[in-house]
Amino acid sequence: MVLALGAVSTAGTVFMTAVPFKDAPTIHSMGIPMYFWGVVLLQGIVGVREWFLRMCPSVLSITSLSVAGIFIVFATLLSVSQSVSLDRNVPVVWEWLAYLSSVIWVVVDSIALGTVAFFGDDK
Repeated sequence: MVLALGAVSTAGTVFMTAVPFKDAPTIHSMGIPMYFWGVVLLQGIVGVREWFLRMCPSVLSITSLSVAGIFIVFATLLSVSQSVSLDRNVPVVWEWLAYLSSVIWVVVDSIALGTVAFFGDDK
């Protein structure tokens, strides 16, 4: 299941980034929800799994679930901004926060898992 979600999310990333909106708006727009829901579901699965693993520090699951939460806030603000008078910059800020949270997740996971692998489980 995780492999299938990863494949869908990766395909969405390719559709979104390799196919410009001006050249093929349908394909580009199709990639957005594929990528978005792939990230939310994968980060949710990873976060829940990390929560129940004894050897994983709890910061891993917290950062994973935070990424999923920030992506959901971004999507909500983006959809609301089209129907309610919400400043267009609000969703853009959350879009950058979503990106930043993904980068922070990678860094935190790398440091935490590298420390556990190097020093062992000293919880």
